[in-house]
Amino acid sequence: MKTSTFFTRLIYLILLSFLISTNYGCKAMFDAELNGEQTIPFTKEGLLDLNKLSEWVEADQEPELIAYHYPTQFVAASGGFGLNSSEGESETSFCLGGEYNYRISEDNYNGASYVGAAVSHHISNADEYKFNRTSFGLQYTYFDRITKNAELDLTYGLKANYEIGNLENFGFEEDFNGYGASLIFGANFNVNDKIAVGVTVPFLSYSQRTYEYEDNEREISNTWLGLNKDNMVMAYARIGLGK
Repeated sequence: MKTSTFFTRLIYLILLSFLISTNYGCKAMFDAELNGEQTIPFTKEGLLDLNKLSEWVEADQEPELIAYHYPTQFVAASGGFGLNSSEGESETSFCLGGEYNYRISEDNYNGASYVGAAVSHHISNADEYKFNRTSFGLQYTYFDRITKNAELDLTYGLKANYEIGNLENFGFEEDFNGYGASLIFGANFNVNDKIAVGVTVPFLSYSQRTYEYEDNEREISNTWLGLNKDNMVMAYARIGLGK
C-alpha cells in the first residue's frame, strides 16, 4: 500500500511540474485567442486560471435563451367551434375571423400593447334554428411575457364591434344589426420570432341588437359571462411583420 501511494504521489508531482513549466515556458504561446473571442486566462502568478476556464465551460453548456421580441405589427387568422344542447335540441356553432394589429408600446422584451381591427363570421345551426352574424370591430390587446425563454405570453384584451346578420327560427326570419363589447383573455405560444399560436377566451360580453321583421322592429340587449355558443373560445395563428 505504501509503495502504491508513493508512486501515485510521484505521478501527481510530475504532472504538476509539467503544468507549471508549461505555464512559465509557453505563456507567450498560450497568449492567444479562444474561438477568436477570448484569451486564455492566467492568474497573477502566471499559472492557468482553472476556475475561469471552468466557468467558461459551464457557460457554454447552458442553453441560450431565445430572445423573441414583439413585432411592430402582426396579422392573424382565427377559428372556433362549439356544440350546445338546449331543450332537447343540439346546436352547432363555428366562427372564422381575421385581424390586423399594430404595436403602440415601445420595444420591450417583457410585454407589448397592440391596437387592431378584426372581422369575423359566426354561424349557428339547430333543427329549426339558423343564425348568421358578421362582425367588424376594433380591439386592444396586451401581451404579458411569463417565461424566461420568451415562449409563452398571457394576453388581455378589450374588443368593440358592429355587427349585422339574420336569424331564422321555425321558418320566421329576422334581420338584425347592433353593437357589442367583450373582455378577453388568453395564452400565446411563440413558435419562433415570426409565428405564434394560441387561444383567446371571452370572459364577459355585451351586445345590443335591433331585430327587424316585416314592418316592425324590436331591441334586445344581452350579457354573457363565461363560455357559451355566443361567447366561444377561439384558436388562432399569428404572423409577425417587422421587428
